[in-house]
Amino acid sequence: MESLSDPSAAIAEIDGLLAEMRPMLHRYCARMTGSVIDGEDVLQDALIKAVESWASAGAIGNPRGWLFRIAQNTALDFLRRRNRQQRSDRARRWDMIADPADTVLNREIAGASPAHLHAASGRPSAPA
Repeated sequence: MESLSDPSAAIAEIDGLLAEMRPMLHRYCARMTGSVIDGEDVLQDALIKAVESWASAGAIGNPRGWLFRIAQNTALDFLRRRNRQQRSDRARRWDMIADPADTVLNREIAGASPAHLHAASGRPSAPA
């Protein structure tokens, strides 16, 4: 890593490193998330984190490892968030199912005999 006193050198260094590493990082993120599209989203978030912390990171001994660690942590955050969302969606769907223990609803359904339904339709009965 070059001196951080020259911002243009630091920008050129991170830019070159990201251009070189992007395909490998994208494959890694896609494998972690199980989707190329989600992998791209995770990679973009990871690259933003890397660029934002590049100047404050100081001397990085292994920049490739550093980038993979950021990508891994970002992917794990994504997976945790997705699991929370899926659990929440399942709970919401479960709440929409009628409660089989609801005796009032069961009585109303049972009380709706064919004769009651026919009378409610307003049509005259067929002669017997």
